[in-house]
Amino acid sequence: MPTNAEQADRDAMLRIRDEGSIRIITMIGTRMNALSHRLRTQLFEALCTAAAAPTVAAILLAADGPAWCAGADLKEMDSPESEAYPSLQGAFFDLFARMDKPVIAVIAGMALGGGLELALGCHYRLATPGAMVGLPEVTLGLIPGAGGTQHLPRAVGLEEAAKLILSGQTWRADSLAEKGLFDAILASDGDPVPEAIRFAQKLPHGERPPLLRDRSINHPDVDSFLAGLRAGYELNPHCTTGHLPAVACLHAAATLPYAQAMAYEYETFCALRADPASQVFRQAFLAQRRGSKSGA
Repeated sequence: MPTNAEQADRDAMLRIRDEGSIRIITMIGTRMNALSHRLRTQLFEALCTAAAAPTVAAILLAADGPAWCAGADLKEMDSPESEAYPSLQGAFFDLFARMDKPVIAVIAGMALGGGLELALGCHYRLATPGAMVGLPEVTLGLIPGAGGTQHLPRAVGLEEAAKLILSGQTWRADSLAEKGLFDAILASDGDPVPEAIRFAQKLPHGERPPLLRDRSINHPDVDSFLAGLRAGYELNPHCTTGHLPAVACLHAAATLPYAQAMAYEYETFCALRADPASQVFRQAFLAQRRGSKSGA
């Protein structure tokens, strides 16, 4: 029978160590590091501990495996665990806004859906050249529900964000090097942590770290641009239940105060999650994934 310490080690989804004044939190829970309630809880506690530690000046959020974070745990999507504390759009982003030391997302592998949204909530984002990022929610009949439609336009601009969100595709990090999504593209696809440590060591001390929520969205004609997108998707036979709501959330991002637009995005996400028409897309995706795992 395992001891309490052995059981704790088995349940751990993080590896935590310090390199001087840099706290390195590495997600090790599963190959894809899906944001299950257990991972969210352990990660939030680790971030709170690092935020309060006087010897920690900056925090790196890294991961082992093929994915930095592949997003929400779809097995929990329609269960109480998906709503349980701590949530990205609530507890995590509120914590980041209060922090006086930077959290740096160090992305290698995939950062998809809620994983990319977690990175967008961090103060800085670094990525290896071959890292893959994307917000595939529209392909599942959903929209990004943890700030994706709000933070991405502030990072890359409204038109680029619309392309990334409405396509549902994944993109290599180095193809987005000039778009403003990342603070740096790292030198290679090897271990990103040493270079990330050097990045963190060069950050100014005593300054409040930057947040995407504090940036404005500038576009010469928001209404005309989004009206054109809306008209195109109304006529598109391949449009899912997520496309038109995503356009509406982008409009909210560009025209409403941040807190109000975030609330609108989350309400829209919850409505879609409960919509039987949207659930069909998720069920088809899960069935396809089960089939590929079984070799069917």
